[in-house]
Amino acid sequence: MKNTTIIDFMAIDDKTIKLCSKCKERPRAHPESTNPWCRQCNTEKQVEYQGNVKEMTETRSFAAGCAAMREFMVTYYAQFGNVKLSGFEASMMARKAGLPQ
Repeated sequence: MKNTTIIDFMAIDDKTIKLCSKCKERPRAHPESTNPWCRQCNTEKQVEYQGNVKEMTETRSFAAGCAAMREFMVTYYAQFGNVKLSGFEASMMARKAGLPQ
């Protein structure tokens, strides 16, 4: 039996080889599927996506921390009422306030 590749089987079954729509070099991972990419392009996209997920998670976590600190400072300064404070006094009070619980 001769050595056959996946391209040979695809050519027998479909009569035409469906190429990856991204790289246009390799055959689709699953010719009958609606996914038009080959395995390598899918893998590259997943690796890129996982990196983006990590970055998005870090960004959301930082934003949530900033929002929590802002809310803490608002409630902390609200207890002083209508007191006029200089920037220096406000910064010293913020340093003494500590971290939110």
